[in-house]
Amino acid sequence: MAGPERERLRERLARAGLLATAGQPRRRPDADAVAAAGREAVAGTSMADLVGEGRGQR
Repeated sequence: MAGPERERLRERLARAGLLATAGQPRRRPDADAVAAAGREAVAGTSMADLVGEGRGQR
């Protein structure tokens, strides 16, 4: 999408209140921190187990 077509779309989104402002630039998280978080996430209780506990065993 280029030029005027893109601008028309942005104007429509803004009128509808759906256009997000750019805000402050963000940095990517540290790759080592992301890897550590992933290791912790897979070591925890699975979502399926949590849902099963909430429903009770059948």
